[in-house]
Amino acid sequence: MTKKFLLLPLLFLSGCSLGPVNVKPIDYYTLAPVRVTRGYSNQQVLAIDVPNAIRGLQTNAMLYSEREFQISEYAYSKWSANPSNLLQELLLESFNKAGLFKAVIGNAFAKTANWKLNIRILQWHQSFLDTQSEILVSYIANLYDLRKQKIIASRLFKVKIPCPTDNAYGGVVAMNEAMLKLIPRTINFVKIYTR
Repeated sequence: MTKKFLLLPLLFLSGCSLGPVNVKPIDYYTLAPVRVTRGYSNQQVLAIDVPNAIRGLQTNAMLYSEREFQISEYAYSKWSANPSNLLQELLLESFNKAGLFKAVIGNAFAKTANWKLNIRILQWHQSFLDTQSEILVSYIANLYDLRKQKIIASRLFKVKIPCPTDNAYGGVVAMNEAMLKLIPRTINFVKIYTR
């Protein structure tokens, strides 16, 4: 019985003598601002909802797919925020830069808005199904006329961008390129229906 009690402290002490464990730090990535063409203001207010996202896209995990129907997370790479917040931030900034509206606001102030843009993110991941990995992004944009209380336009936006490298950072570079294509298209979509 006493031998068991003597061995127990030795086991705990031997665990401490192994030295520190090196853990790889997590890399956090964000999206760069998008340059947009400045237009003429229509003196109205646009509200942009925080985009809705399908299940699995509510965290800041960077996702990839090596097989159809399976999505995995990078262990040491994450977005600085979830896709919904990253996309809303880019949209708010880009619409403000475009100057098409007197004001562009988050949904919290939608009572003062004439228009509301609502987005549902369907895809936001890196795919390894082809010989070169690629970023897949798609979302549905709905534009509401808040005075008439109805949807006046809806459009699916979708891009597939090759990654320069087959790793998380290559996915980040391609995701930024995807935003350079999607954001101006989204601005043009709203511009057409709010003139």
